[in-house]
This record gives sequence, structure tokens and C-alpha cells, in this order.
Amino acid sequence: MSTLNGYKYNTEADAILAKSACDAFYGIPISVSSVTQNYVDYHYADQDSPPFWYIKGDPSLVPVLGGTTTFTVNDSVDPPALLLDSYPGASVAYSLRLLSSSYTGPAIRVRRSTDNAEQDINFAAGVLDTSALLTFCGSGNGFISRWYDQSGNTKDNIQSSLSSQPRIVLSGNLETINLKPAVDYISGAFTGTPLENVNAQSIFTVGQVVTYNQLQSLISFDSVSLGFGPWIRSIAPNYWRTPSTSTTDAYDFTNSSNMYFNGSLHSISDNFLNPHILSSFAASALNNRKFGISDISYIGRWFLGKMSECIVYPTSQESGYKSGIESNMSTYYSITI
Repeated sequence: MSTLNGYKYNTEADAILAKSACDAFYGIPISVSSVTQNYVDYHYADQDSPPFWYIKGDPSLVPVLGGTTTFTVNDSVDPPALLLDSYPGASVAYSLRLLSSSYTGPAIRVRRSTDNAEQDINFAAGVLDTSALLTFCGSGNGFISRWYDQSGNTKDNIQSSLSSQPRIVLSGNLETINLKPAVDYISGAFTGTPLENVNAQSIFTVGQVVTYNQLQSLISFDSVSLGFGPWIRSIAPNYWRTPSTSTTDAYDFTNSSNMYFNGSLHSISDNFLNPHILSSFAASALNNRKFGISDISYIGRWFLGKMSECIVYPTSQESGYKSGIESNMSTYYSITI
């Protein structure tokens, strides 16, 4: 038991907002190792009932957060670092969990089938607020019209065509991968307005194929000549197209580079019908390209499966963030690597 002077919050979202306000006020780098006298982080009092979050008091925080209060803490542990806090610099980042402590917006915007009304669904304690989602959708279906970008680059994935929107609720039940919320791409159509001016050399996804057809594109860019991929094919055997297993991949994103299935180099025996982490790297960066999930060039290579997370980096992270990101995803989604 210890007594502290500081700022006490009932929800992690409130603590994140307070930290973000301090960061904005002081222009503080996101790394605790950065040179600053005012680095701010929040803590989790998990042994208290009810648990709460808090920021330790410091005179420099008074202009932002006001006066401190006194409270007791039974025990405290820092919350696990959010993925983009540990591995910053993404070009695009979609997820159904909170990835960045500096992101304070919604997770997704959802349309319900009963009356086509739409509502933003936020995060609650760092995860998708599934209670609010299921209450909004009722016994009907829920479709995603906007998947918000958490990278800070405001590149939301938007789909205004009702017939092409991916699904997140089916007959009142949540779509999932290993019991975690997932976006189900069911339409056999392109899945959003292509994003302009995206730089990409590394792509990390958590997904699961639901239906194989002859060719599918999980991620795509402007056109075949500018980079599809990774691709999937179902022509004996079923596998993602890479140079190591096919000679027809001159325009694939991973051409002359590597792709990893659950942390190991991809092989044709990998079963993508199981939940998996896919890490794909291009030999060189694709800069200022149009980018989208599934096929944005409209030639029929639609992705038919589920996705919970898609993070794109502008540089190669094959020898950089790869192991850390895969480990983070593995722990959260219960996928063995």
C-alpha cells in the first residue's frame, strides 16, 4: 500500500487522453529514453477494487492537468505497451484493438442492416467496445463503412457501397478470429476507396481465409504492374504466391523478397484456413501508391476471409520490428509462432 499525489482515472481511455494532452502541450517524444524532462506515462492499479489508472504528480503537469489529488495504491503494474508505441512509424494501421496511446478516435464506423443507420464504435479499455457494437446491431447484421487509421496519417479505409461492405456482426453475433473481433470480407468485391500516396515495404496482417477461389489478393496497389500481393491461389496446393513457390510472381509485392507465416518462412504446406500472422516484405519500397485491402484494381482477385489487423510500414522491417510485432500479435490473438 502506498500513498501518491497525482491524477486518478476510472478508465484507461481517460488516462490516455490525459497523457496525450501532456504530450501535445510539451511536444514530448513517445519514447521514455528520449531526452526530455517531462516524459509522461500512466499506470494501472490492477490490485485495487475497482481497478483504476493514474499518472504520478509532477509540478510541470499542473498547467495541463490541474492540481493533484491524494490516493492510495495497493499495487501497480504498467499496462503492456501498445504495438505502435513500441514499433512506431507505420504508414497505415487498422485494428480492432487500440494500437497507439496517441490515437483517441473511434475504431470503426458500423452500419446496421435493420435500418441502415450508422454509428461510430469506440475502444473500451484498449479493445473494441463489443457491448456497444452488439447493442447497436441488435439481432441483425453489422457492416463496416469506415475502418479508422490509427497511424496518425488519417488514411481511413472507407466503403460507401452497401453491397461491398465487409461484415463484423452476423445475426447479432460477433465475427471473430480466435474469439477476438474480426472483419469478414464477404462481398467478392473491392473493399474500399483506394488510399492515395501510401508508402509500403512491410505489411503485417492477422487473418484467416474463409473461402478459397482461384486467385485472391489480400493487399493490392495501383495495378498488376505496380504490385499486387500477397496473393493466394487455390490451384493444388492452396498457398500464398511468392517467388519461392511460383515463377509467375514478377509483380507480386514479395517478389525477390520474403514472406513469413506465423514467424517462419512461408512454405506450400501452410494452411491459411487457420488463423495466422502474415509478414510480407518487398525488395524495395512502393512509394506514393494507391493502396487497399483486397483488390483495388477490379480484376476479380477479391479477398474472401477475415482480418483483425493490418499494419503497413514504409521501410523494410524484416530485420527490424518483425520479431517484436509478430510476438505482440501472437500473444494477443493466441496464434503460435
